[in-house]
Amino acid sequence: MFEALIVLHNVLRWLVLIAALVAIVNAFSGWFGGRRWTRRDARIGVLFAIAMDVQVLLGLILWVRFVLVVPGGFGAAMGNPGLRFFAIEHLVGMLVALALIHLGQVLGRRARSDAARFRSNAIFFLVATVVIVASIPWPGLRYGRALLPVI
Repeated sequence: MFEALIVLHNVLRWLVLIAALVAIVNAFSGWFGGRRWTRRDARIGVLFAIAMDVQVLLGLILWVRFVLVVPGGFGAAMGNPGLRFFAIEHLVGMLVALALIHLGQVLGRRARSDAARFRSNAIFFLVATVVIVASIPWPGLRYGRALLPVI
């Protein structure tokens, strides 16, 4: 079961990154293109947030399992860079990114103009995506994971 959740978490990474790319391109094109805000624009942001919500929820389930089985407990994980990455850095980065995505949505929803809505989404979604990319265990890192799971 645990291995299946890791595979699913790995695959969903790509869904989140694709949703992020679509949401960022949409927000910047609306902002600089002077487009009117539509329900479609709002839905694109919501889909990005939902993809990230599901990914973080799945990650939290894996994190709890991970913390429970770390030899020597949570304190021992702090002395190991690979374990510390998953115990703290990855978790905090993804939670910050999730907060930025939702903050961008809320501020965009409350904005008084279409340009301000697009601008809010563009900036917050871009910063959140940078945090996401920086927090992913990319191959080549000591604690890296494969780009695609081996089934």
